[in-house]
Amino acid sequence: MLKVAVASQKGGVGKSTLVITLGAALKAQGLSVLIVDADPQGSATYGMGFTEAQGLAGLAALLAGRLEIQTGSGPWPDLIAGGEATAFHAWQSTEDLRKALMPLAPRYDLCLIDCPPSLSSILIAAIMSADRVFIPVQADPLVLRGLGKLVHLIDSTRLGSGENPGAYPVDVVRSRYRAQLRLTAEADQLLATSERWQVWQTTIPEQVSIAEAAGHGQPIITYSSWSTAARAFENLAVEAIGRWQLKEGR
Repeated sequence: MLKVAVASQKGGVGKSTLVITLGAALKAQGLSVLIVDADPQGSATYGMGFTEAQGLAGLAALLAGRLEIQTGSGPWPDLIAGGEATAFHAWQSTEDLRKALMPLAPRYDLCLIDCPPSLSSILIAAIMSADRVFIPVQADPLVLRGLGKLVHLIDSTRLGSGENPGAYPVDVVRSRYRAQLRLTAEADQLLATSERWQVWQTTIPEQVSIAEAAGHGQPIITYSSWSTAARAFENLAVEAIGRWQLKEGR
């Protein structure tokens, strides 16, 4: 099971929507996908149609030694739910999440971990548990500055555990992309100046239909399958399969 932490130090880049929609698109490609909602806000959980009233323990239960997985229905992959309870977990070690996920490895080809958009013990644990990091960015000076800071945090964390940071892959996807803006072209040039991360070819456009789909508890690939956004996520899934060398029964 390949474990990918999806992280951003700034909200509003569509991180959680990216996680659940990419997960759905990869499931449509025949892969067995698990989403771990490690964000106390629970955005990925709610985006997949679950509510606080259902009282899902999810990740908090997993960290306490109890397995509670929501089996994916329709287009959705399986989910370990997030929520406020995660924030109150008494972290014994940054290895807690890695150890908790180990028994699930034979069941899935891919695990996508939706990280909180802030520096916290949860984010550090997610970075330590993952094989690589996937970072959505948009053409915004603050977001691009945050990218450098986040990658520095990632490298410092891995170095502190005795690992070679350079061997830990960092992938970047351009989200809420508006090709017609000059700021976008400038951002693309800035992203291309570093060899520390790989900028993916596929871009996710800025489209209202993506938010509408999430509001209806559906991924855009089924809510508006003919749309430009749906095709973008399908292309992103194909690119992920190639770059991450995904295959059934990994």
